[in-house]
Amino acid sequence: MCLTSCEQKPKKAAVVVKSKQVQKLKADTVSQESKVIDLILDLEEVRNRTQGVEKESQGKRTLATYVESPPTREDPNYWVKVAEDNGYAYVTYYTFTVNPKDYSISFYEPIEGNLITLAEWRRTVPLTDR
Repeated sequence: MCLTSCEQKPKKAAVVVKSKQVQKLKADTVSQESKVIDLILDLEEVRNRTQGVEKESQGKRTLATYVESPPTREDPNYWVKVAEDNGYAYVTYYTFTVNPKDYSISFYEPIEGNLITLAEWRRTVPLTDR
């Protein structure tokens, strides 16, 4: 009687490498999203509006800035909202897009339904309306 073994060794090394790649990809995505949020939070208009909401509500409310949608194959931009939680719903003040390749910012103009550059938005909309 002769016994032979067909035992295969597990491919743990490949799984570990793939897992590390996934972890790095997730960390890179979180890092990029943080940078995108920081860019929006640093805008003068967002800082001023946040201060105004906090002052008007006597510190009870503030603005939240969040990634509404990350880049996709169809749309390479991050879509970022700046909104106030008024206790009932989020009220959007601004919607921006950020290109993750060059970090250029555009403003979404809701009435026309189009994107304009940050420079154009600042040039055409008075500061009091931004």
